[in-house]
Amino acid sequence: MKNTKKILFFFLVSAISLLLISIDVSSQQTAGELFEKALYLEEAKGDLQKAIDLYQNILKQFPENREVAAKAQLHIGLCYEKLGLKEAQKAFQKVIDNFPERQEEVVIAKERIAALSKALEKVPRQPTFRKIRIPANPGSGVLSPDGKNLVFASEGCIWSVPIQGKVDPDIAGTPIQLTEATETMRAWDTCGTLALSADGKWIAFNAREKEKMEIYIIPSSGGEPKKVLTDIDRKGWGYDFRLSLSPDGKVLAFSSREEEEQSKGKKNDIFAQKSYIYTIPVEGGVAKKLTEAMSFQPAFSPDGKKIAYVKRYLSEEQEVLSGRLTAE
Repeated sequence: MKNTKKILFFFLVSAISLLLISIDVSSQQTAGELFEKALYLEEAKGDLQKAIDLYQNILKQFPENREVAAKAQLHIGLCYEKLGLKEAQKAFQKVIDNFPERQEEVVIAKERIAALSKALEKVPRQPTFRKIRIPANPGSGVLSPDGKNLVFASEGCIWSVPIQGKVDPDIAGTPIQLTEATETMRAWDTCGTLALSADGKWIAFNAREKEKMEIYIIPSSGGEPKKVLTDIDRKGWGYDFRLSLSPDGKVLAFSSREEEEQSKGKKNDIFAQKSYIYTIPVEGGVAKKLTEAMSFQPAFSPDGKKIAYVKRYLSEEQEVLSGRLTAE
């Protein structure tokens, strides 16, 4: 009797084991069948989105089948790559992160990430634009180095406004007034003539004092404006008044037009007024002329060692016109 029970128990255990093995084999076959179907959609039919859906189903239904799941995740990345979507890199990275033991798939995923990264380096990046509503009416302005604030002149005053306010990302913050408009100092800006130091701590701006254009420096956090004392009587049009601060905020670059000796008193001789680039310590002093005639719009390099500027060349016709106007 006992032997009979042992035999029955043995058969029962064996039957259960065979059933479990059968179920496991069936599951593996089902995962494999789904993978083959997805692969057919991807490579033969070119229906990449349906293939992606099937690969994702494999990951959900058969996460324990590491071999097939890793292949499915890899092919999700390949499908995204064929579609030209940036999700491809993320999909390949999941192969590396989630299936580190699957060396074959991991190697391919790393190769594809490297290839995509290299390809992206060759593609010119397109700028993105956001329209920000500002509770002010700036005619021009300069963005702070960290991109968080816009500095501008309005109604004779210098203002700073946070690009991103607290209410909505597309609505700027409240403008902060940094200077007052007085009879002796009215902030002026056109053609983006303001300048900020590389650390964003200092603002240089032009201000009218009666008929004269002066340069002032003020901390971007606010404070008392300080005039940069220069021996140059600055003249010119809007773009001639562009300012640039050295990265440490200690040296100022600017341009100014000088009237040639032979054309003094000739109001119509516009070509005889030639622009030059100057530098001067912010603390004041004698301006140093750096360039030949017809140079304007200076800009310090990030390391402060060089200054870029615009150079204008007169045509022969303009030179003749200049000479004629001078002779009249």
